[in-house]
Amino acid sequence: MKMPRWRGWIKTLVVLGLVLSVAGLWATLAMAQTSIILDGMGDDWDPAWQVATDPLDVTVTGTGNHPHEAPTYARSGYDATALWAHYDVSAATWYFRLDVDGRIADSDSQTGTPGNLGVGTHAVDQGPLGGDSTGIGTPEAYRLRFQYQDGGPVSVAELAGDSTIVPGVLAATTAGLTGQGVYSTTFNPGILEWAFARNVIIPVGSNHQELWLGAQMGDNSDQVSDDDVSAILLVALDLGAGCPQGPIVVGEQATFPLDYAVPAAAAQGPHDVVLTANVPAGTAFISASNGGTESGGVITWHLGDLNVGDAGQVTFTLRVNDVMSSLTINSQMTSAEGLQDQATNECPVQTPAPTLELVTSCPQDPIVVGSQATFPLDYGVAGSSITGATNMVLTAQVPAGTTFISAIGGGTESGGVITWHLGDLDPGDGGQVTFTLRVTSAMSSLTINSEMTCAEQGRAQSASQCPVQQAPTGATEVPEPSTILLLGGGLAGLGGLLGLARARARR
Repeated sequence: MKMPRWRGWIKTLVVLGLVLSVAGLWATLAMAQTSIILDGMGDDWDPAWQVATDPLDVTVTGTGNHPHEAPTYARSGYDATALWAHYDVSAATWYFRLDVDGRIADSDSQTGTPGNLGVGTHAVDQGPLGGDSTGIGTPEAYRLRFQYQDGGPVSVAELAGDSTIVPGVLAATTAGLTGQGVYSTTFNPGILEWAFARNVIIPVGSNHQELWLGAQMGDNSDQVSDDDVSAILLVALDLGAGCPQGPIVVGEQATFPLDYAVPAAAAQGPHDVVLTANVPAGTAFISASNGGTESGGVITWHLGDLNVGDAGQVTFTLRVNDVMSSLTINSQMTSAEGLQDQATNECPVQTPAPTLELVTSCPQDPIVVGSQATFPLDYGVAGSSITGATNMVLTAQVPAGTTFISAIGGGTESGGVITWHLGDLDPGDGGQVTFTLRVTSAMSSLTINSEMTCAEQGRAQSASQCPVQQAPTGATEVPEPSTILLLGGGLAGLGGLLGLARARARR
């Protein structure tokens, strides 16, 4: 008998469910293997998370000997040997671990050395971690020390002097930063573990680009010196904002570099690194390299996890729309650990000189030797200019073989140069001035050269070659009007001059 189709569907769903359940189980197991359980055992720490080691360097008070070498004070739990750190991104939690010397080969009756610890004649060495089954003794202290810069202020998290803190049981830190800690009575070595919320180690809103980690432990009543694990650079960010290699010009595009790095001196690389840069006012975003995107005036790059020593560069391109003397680039580099590095750079901006327009023209009527001719100069500021022009000055040369007669528009002549002070003009504005010359020498053409400048270093030059006609044969030159006025007074003088000319003609 044929199986109903719906039963086949059910069978398929059951098999699929089993597959998904097994996959989920494996994922859970894998996650469990990579997460840290605070129990003081230390068997779930990746070797890569060890960030520092420390030699056997504590001494017995007054002797200068290591406890291993002191027959009376052969105690072993006060010498730190290793420091570990791990940041769990998914839990936003910092984990730390301190290993301490707790070797069962030591005794309190036989002298040993680091190379030959001796065979204990008494019971197992009762160092602080081996003998604290009834809690941490009053004088004992185990501290983590945090700094945000090399040699900067220290923040401490401590487990100390509390007999209620028993092995294998989580306890709140007894002083300093709020967290949890646990220790074990195991040997080879003894272990203390801590956990802190990310915001406890690096508070929200703080601007720290480095995190340094150290440790300290000791027991004053044991007559053994405290042991310090020197601070190491645990994790760090480094960001620099640069200006373009070429000049930044208003109205044009410019590309800005951001250089990022993870210092090689750091013990661990940062997670989920993000770069951002603000688009300055008066500019427009054009593009970004390396997958950068812009939204709301902020350009963002997601760099992911970086390793120690990694370095790179991203760039972004802006168009400068507004007139400004400089623009400021503000950028930021952050990581999941809470680190933040900021980089700022002020880049100079050039405003292009306005485009000046100048046209020199020839007179509409023919230029004749011995007569006057008026030359127009048309000037202006191109409408495409970013800014207007100020303190504009227009000049024209008086050509050889001509005489300056007059200038319209306030022009004055000196030393063969006619000058107009035009003042300020906005883009799209312009006008015309003219000047009049008298051609005094025979020539086939004359060249008019003119130039215009402004305070913004704008410059325009123009030249025009105008043909010149010779005066007709036998033509009588008419004196200049100004000369006539100098010779006579009004119409009476002019009539007398004409009568004299007729009398001479009849002779």
